[in-house]
Amino acid sequence: MSDIVFMRTWYPVSIPAFYNPVTSLLKPVGEKDTWSGLWTTGHLGLAHGVRLKTNKDSLYKVLVVCVLVEMKPVLYRQGVTQTLFYNFLRTLNVQV
Repeated sequence: MSDIVFMRTWYPVSIPAFYNPVTSLLKPVGEKDTWSGLWTTGHLGLAHGVRLKTNKDSLYKVLVVCVLVEMKPVLYRQGVTQTLFYNFLRTLNVQV
């Protein structure tokens, strides 16, 4: 568990360092500017021409979804269907 605490004091408080910075860079004095740190596996594979192993679970899969919906017929009263039909015929300019 970690908490951040801000405290105003009149007394100077020394804070311990929780990390160890690299000061030597593990190279001689003339070569310190060429230090690049650690490479990731992607950088190493690209530099050496090695392909990374792929996990089958991580690959994209084709997802096929087929949903069948049965529509019930729309029920109208007989008088409404006749007037709708005749109105449709009027829009086509058909004489009844």
